[in-house]
Amino acid sequence: MYLLVLIESLNVIKPQHFLLDPKCIGTAYHQLVCTENYPLNMVPLGSDRVIPAVNWVFSSVRLGDGLADGISAVDMLSLVKECSTGLDSAIISLALAETIDQPVVSGVASLLSTDNREIVRAVAAIVYIRNEDAASLIGIADIEVVLKSEPFRSLANATLLSTEILPLLLGEAADVVAPFVANLIMHRRFSALSYAWVLKNYSAVITAIEPHGVTQQAFLDWFNGWDSHAAKQASKPQTIDSVLVDGIFTTSEPKFSSFKQAAFKCLDSIEHSEESRKKLIVEASPQVISIARAMAQKSIPLSNAGTVANAIVATLHAYVHEGEAYLLSAQTIAMINTLLQVLDERLGTSLGGGCAHCSIAIRTASAGLLR
Repeated sequence: MYLLVLIESLNVIKPQHFLLDPKCIGTAYHQLVCTENYPLNMVPLGSDRVIPAVNWVFSSVRLGDGLADGISAVDMLSLVKECSTGLDSAIISLALAETIDQPVVSGVASLLSTDNREIVRAVAAIVYIRNEDAASLIGIADIEVVLKSEPFRSLANATLLSTEILPLLLGEAADVVAPFVANLIMHRRFSALSYAWVLKNYSAVITAIEPHGVTQQAFLDWFNGWDSHAAKQASKPQTIDSVLVDGIFTTSEPKFSSFKQAAFKCLDSIEHSEESRKKLIVEASPQVISIARAMAQKSIPLSNAGTVANAIVATLHAYVHEGEAYLLSAQTIAMINTLLQVLDERLGTSLGGGCAHCSIAIRTASAGLLR
């Protein structure tokens, strides 16, 4: 460890040329946090070597896997006491604690009241993020500067999950955290991602990070790398942000090929009965409309087109015969029009004299909405 801290300055071997065995990461943590009074069976690093070592170990690691084999609660009881001496190794132990419990939180609060160094504030930021305490996070002095510091970003790589950092974009810490998240996206620094959360909260995410250099197109280019994972949610399109679904289907091939195929398969599933199709038409979620529109644009046929046609007829029939109790929304009319574009001419004709006649029926239904 002593030699490795100096390697980068030798301009011969770079830190990223070394990979720590994940099975031994706990040993590295112990080396970084041990002190003369609490050596953890290690030889403590010199006080001027601790922060460079942290940056060497974690700066090239990508964020997302969280903390593995952190410092135990038993060891933390002793290391928290060591923090009062101002030792960087003991202070860093707070960020690498296996569990963020009351002794750790109290240790951070105590340090912040007496020590305003960057490393203290960086460690405090990690602890508050892991503890889901946004209020305390934004209360750290010059927090915007802290989140740009190398010690914070190195420790974040070592400890944080995407499920801990991304939800902060929805609350009071959004403005503070957004530049950090934008940087992670622009430099492809996520190793693991809560893709279901991103799919659901896209609009909030892009609103927060766009001012910091991540355009909607740049986001889609990045998120395309998670396509195979995102495709797992395509069977439940209504749970996905409608703006993102629309954006995905405007991308050129082969981007999001897995998601698109899964979404087409979902809409064309033989498991849909006529009644479930009718429900889908009446609900007319913007996500499903986007999928249907993409199928029409790509001339992708429906394998169960008959069921879809019957569901459209049943929906219009219900409108005609159930009157005020069954009004069609503008979204439902848009859904019907889109599905008619997907259906082939033969089935369109079977819907009572051709698609032209169907369009007349739909316009009549639309007029009914304006009464």
